[in-house]
Amino acid sequence: MMKNVLLSLSLVYGLVGCVSKTVEVNSGPRIPAGVGDVGSSTDGAQDFMGRYRLPLERDGVEKIRVAYTYWSGEWPSPVIDVKSKQKNGTTIILGYLSPRTLKERKTCTIKNGIYHPWSKNSPSLINYYSFVSPVDFEALKDTVLGEGTVDGVPTGVKVPKGSKVVNVIPLSEGYVSGAVKIGQNLRPVEVFYTDLYESKNFVRITPEDDFREQWLHFQCSEKDAAGKSRTVFVRDQDLLSQPGIAQGTFDDYGKVKAQ
Repeated sequence: MMKNVLLSLSLVYGLVGCVSKTVEVNSGPRIPAGVGDVGSSTDGAQDFMGRYRLPLERDGVEKIRVAYTYWSGEWPSPVIDVKSKQKNGTTIILGYLSPRTLKERKTCTIKNGIYHPWSKNSPSLINYYSFVSPVDFEALKDTVLGEGTVDGVPTGVKVPKGSKVVNVIPLSEGYVSGAVKIGQNLRPVEVFYTDLYESKNFVRITPEDDFREQWLHFQCSEKDAAGKSRTVFVRDQDLLSQPGIAQGTFDDYGKVKAQ
């Protein structure tokens, strides 16, 4: 298990700081994180980082996954070059109307550019998505996560016995983030991975599963039957395999370009 954890940690995006605000699980209406079914959550709420659970069907089997709107990794990959050197041009791709069932695929004309979370030239992009397996822990005793101070203010989060740390996602440099769930409240926490994965104070309550997908959500020039702009979802590797699409590269940290 630890080998998989360390591999994940080497692929994740570093989020900075520790937020201490308590969030009500059902404090407001469901907020879709994009157009289409991807915003339909199984628990009716997003957590403080916009993560939520939803059912995805793959190979005829439906499982609950955690969705969030960024790609993980200190160097998120891949960099996708959609004919970026042909400026002001367009390219026709294929994408799904929903990433949940992968049943209906449509053509979509998008503007050329470099498509990547660091790119400043992704003109047809609506959002990036990641889907991963849920990782939850249960506290076996009263404990405190994230003990320490920032500018003299304590940052630790009390975790009573029997409460849960849910939607745990790796960050960078050995850290993970999750939400301490007590009743209907969620409180964010960032800790070193050993504080959960190797601690005798917690037990993992979700099965091990290395499922991970990265998707792009595009706005097309085509219109639907109602006259609205069509939108499609395309998995990163699927997009790379389509005609005329190439892999870009990194120019520097935070910068991407064509090969």
